Amino acid sequence: GLRAYASNVFWMANGRIDQAVLAWIAPMHELGMYAVACAYSGLLFGVSGAVATVAFSRTVRARFDEARRLELWRGLGLLAALTLPSAAVMALLARYAIVTAYGPAFADAWRPACILLLGVLFLGANHVSSNCMRGDGRPGTPVLAEAGGLIVTAVGLPFALPRWGITGAAWVSVASYATTTASLVIDRKSTRLNSSHANI
Repeated sequence: GLRAYASNVFWMANGRIDQAVLAWIAPMHELGMYAVACAYSGLLFGVSGAVATVAFSRTVRARFDEARRLELWRGLGLLAALTLPSAAVMALLARYAIVTAYGPAFADAWRPACILLLGVLFLGANHVSSNCMRGDGRPGTPVLAEAGGLIVTAVGLPFALPRWGITGAAWVSVASYATTTASLVIDRKSTRLNSSHANI
């Protein structure tokens, strides 16, 4: 319904708003560097999309609360097993890969790319968690979590960019995704606690 649609919109916005804001306030050279860093780190995100799709389907089919919680942890575990080693390898190869693909002019993009790889890990976890919540009949929860991340980006980018350039912008993105992750974790623990109290 509308809440599920809003959740998807907020999630997509949270993953792209950094580049939209930079387009307004960053010099074109830095914007180009950041776009390359996003493109490189974003290669990792396809894995989380596949895991999130499967996790949603399995959560919808699960008949009990405990089974749905198990699907969440199973999805996050699979995501970690696939993306953590890949992120480490991509970080090690970042400078060489970017120079090879884009040329020496974009060599400096490797630093923000490595930072954004960390952000992609959080973003992927958010995607899987949000899909499991939608499958559990709670599409509104990810909206609030993603809104918190958007606020961090909107406030942090104008502060960080003039001081630390695109490296600071990359760290703001990581903080934004991590804020969403923390919000989802807190909600999950709160929901589980309330469920336990209801069963007493």
